[in-house]
Amino acid sequence: MHHRLQDSQPAAPAAALSQRLDFVDASQAAEAHGWLPSIHYQQISSGRFSGLLKRLNLGDIQVVREQHSQDVHQCGVMPAGQCTLSFIDAVEPGTRFSQFAKGCTDQLFLLTEQTVFDIVVPGGGAISYVRLDQAAFLDDLAVLNEPLAARLGAVGDLQALGSAGKAAFAAVVHALFAITGTARSRQQEVDWHVLQRNLREHLLLAVAATAEVIPGTDPSLHARRRTLHIVRRAQAYLDAQLGQGLIPTVVEMYTAAGVSERTLQCAFRDQLGLSPSAYLRLRRLNGVRAELLTPTPDTTVTSVATHWGFLHLGRFARAYRALFGETPSETLTHAAGLFMTDIGEHRPVPEAPPAGGEVLLAGCARPPNKGLD
Repeated sequence: MHHRLQDSQPAAPAAALSQRLDFVDASQAAEAHGWLPSIHYQQISSGRFSGLLKRLNLGDIQVVREQHSQDVHQCGVMPAGQCTLSFIDAVEPGTRFSQFAKGCTDQLFLLTEQTVFDIVVPGGGAISYVRLDQAAFLDDLAVLNEPLAARLGAVGDLQALGSAGKAAFAAVVHALFAITGTARSRQQEVDWHVLQRNLREHLLLAVAATAEVIPGTDPSLHARRRTLHIVRRAQAYLDAQLGQGLIPTVVEMYTAAGVSERTLQCAFRDQLGLSPSAYLRLRRLNGVRAELLTPTPDTTVTSVATHWGFLHLGRFARAYRALFGETPSETLTHAAGLFMTDIGEHRPVPEAPPAGGEVLLAGCARPPNKGLD
């Protein structure tokens, strides 16, 4: 496995390799994943939202860890030529990685190019991923395990790679953030080529050791895959309507999904724990908040609320406060100072300790045993 080193200095300040961003809204968190052509985040639990994203840029590999204080529904489509290895650190009830629900927090997931994903991460949980060039990753994996590389490349869908791979992979990700976090706090330089090579080797070894691959098309997942497809059809219609400035009705969502009211109700509750009408209301409230957080001089609460189909302003204000923990006027008033700032000392949710104990990356200092700085 040989990779040409990029034409840059091997050592760089840790601050130049890493980013730490905090958010006050789910839409801001979604915008941080600019490499994804289509991604949507929705806050689906009640309370003030705070989010933290950490990102390492190691040449052609990007490592991301993201946490939120509230339940978040994330959906989108992988771009061509890219794949991710992902895992979720969270309590299992309410956690879902597309059609995988039970046991999904014990799995390492591979998302290949042009795969649709639909994820629910509970508040206080974290999702981490490494983004890779898919062809290069499969070529390297073939050196270690050619049958596995051929299988992963042929399926072209979400695949679960087991708990052993997750434990090893998660330990490496936590160690990387510990190393760069310590170097950043001490204003030190790090050799990103060393980090990149070690990360590539560890992730390939973790995947190559996979004992069992569970594809997203596995027969045991048929029922959940079916309900997920029903919800996706309704969501696609909803996205198209909202994109044109139209507010669809729940009846129109039934028609677009091509199922009965009862079937759509069951599908939404299975996938999101919400009724279709509750989900539609949450989408509209999230849309209002995103617009209030990016105001123009002419923006008013009334104009934004009516644009999103809320005509009874008293009920709207109560629903908004119940979901976001503040009034819409408070959001608008504070918007200018709250848009995606550098987090400094702010920590919205507690850090998870490194999984699986210490991991030493060759050529790097030993990571500390405590949580990230």
